[in-house]
Amino acid sequence: MKMMPKKHLILDAMGVIFIDRNDFEQVYLPYFKEKHSFNEEKARELYYSKLTLGQISSEQFFSLIGIPNQNGFVDRLRIDTQFMEFAQKFRDKYQISILSNDTVEWANSIKQRFGLDALIDGYFVSGEIGFRKPDVRAYINTFKRLNAKPSDCIVVDDISDNLLSAKGLGSKTIQFLRGQEVKSVSPYVSSFLELYKLLISNGK
Repeated sequence: MKMMPKKHLILDAMGVIFIDRNDFEQVYLPYFKEKHSFNEEKARELYYSKLTLGQISSEQFFSLIGIPNQNGFVDRLRIDTQFMEFAQKFRDKYQISILSNDTVEWANSIKQRFGLDALIDGYFVSGEIGFRKPDVRAYINTFKRLNAKPSDCIVVDDISDNLLSAKGLGSKTIQFLRGQEVKSVSPYVSSFLELYKLLISNGK
């Protein structure tokens, strides 16, 4: 009997798998500022316009702001412990991937630090793709890499603009709102337990 291909569940990293919604602003910059003096605005500009678009490496980023190359800051990220159980339950039903605005080097550190390779099938980042969400090209590129049609993908994100881009391409979307007061643009959940129940009840 021919097996039906798995559908794709594409999760955002920050604000969904991890508690912190903006890793750079809420975790990384404070970490750097504890240890070094540097131009914060220059760091911010390079992060958003160069580093997370793959135009410079992590090593070049640190060199340009004048502090040592490092990756210990990822230890301060807070993973949602419900995600681990959720992924283990759903990997037989979905191909689970992450799509994140991040640099390749830092994403690799995150994967290793939190053992994500055992829980997911793919980890796609803007630094490799060349486009940051909500740019629709970030999704188009990801769908191509997954060899999947948008309609075969469920996209879970905490940011409305990201979901609107995915929805506009034909994907199903779910908003992950962990207590923040945001007008939802999709069906929404506030935990992985609720996401599990929603996916089961809707038979998605």
